[in-house]
Amino acid sequence: MIVLGIDPGITNLGVGVVEQVGQKARLLHAEVVRTVHEDPAPKRVGQLYRAVYEVAAAFKPDAIAVEEQFFTARTNWLTRSDGTWKQCFW
Repeated sequence: MIVLGIDPGITNLGVGVVEQVGQKARLLHAEVVRTVHEDPAPKRVGQLYRAVYEVAAAFKPDAIAVEEQFFTARTNWLTRSDGTWKQCFW
């Protein structure tokens, strides 16, 4: 079985292809597709699409696995001038 794995991101997208035969897995392909932050979003998405399409066409995977995205705010506690604590997000 050949599996195409995708680690999504618009600036850096990870693509990997693994082949499993019996109990053994073998890496067939791995790359990071990078886009330019200043380019318009449609151009960047097009670059990502073409890169994933080319890998899929070359390796003809039996399955595709996409990493689930989650977003979290970075937090920190700051001391205010009156001595109380305030949680800040950045």
